[in-house]
Amino acid sequence: MRLPWSASSATSRHRTLLRFTSKSRQEVGTFFKDEWLKPYVGDTPKLLRVNGGSDYAVTSDGGDYTVHVVIGIDHKERMFLLDLWRKQADPREWVEAYCDLVLKWRPSFWAEERTQITSGIGPFIERRSIERKAWIQREQFPTRGDKATRAASIRGRMAPIGLYVPADAQWLPDLRAELMAFPTGRHDDQVTPWVCAAS
Repeated sequence: MRLPWSASSATSRHRTLLRFTSKSRQEVGTFFKDEWLKPYVGDTPKLLRVNGGSDYAVTSDGGDYTVHVVIGIDHKERMFLLDLWRKQADPREWVEAYCDLVLKWRPSFWAEERTQITSGIGPFIERRSIERKAWIQREQFPTRGDKATRAASIRGRMAPIGLYVPADAQWLPDLRAELMAFPTGRHDDQVTPWVCAAS
């Protein structure tokens, strides 16, 4: 039975909306795939090249998170996410957390994007690192393009070999949710330091 003109137009608009909504939903979670995360139980390989990375935020009352990550790369070029710290915190707190991770893992270098935050807080990081003897070379990388563009290389690396993560890590559910929503999700703070550290 043919619908009246008004009902037919409404149905057409509804179908158009459904197609748009379906496309939008498909775009969420297509950058990283869930099967690329490889939870493991037990110890990591003994010989790893260990690097660290950070994405800084300066407010503790909402907005972006400060994130520190530590990754290890084995002789097969497999990536292991060894540790992760993420919090909406005051710089005094996250600088201490940064020093804690440096002292715990003794990474080869620590990577961060070159931003106004990095320039402003850099002297404080250096002073606390000296005071706590958290010796490490900090390397800054220029910010180029949007986060999806900057993450393209790590996606290409992650697709064939995955990212190994501790199965019992408390931070794993939040990491998984953020990766599955990237780059259209509400938060993307955990991607930047990981991309820098793996570069």
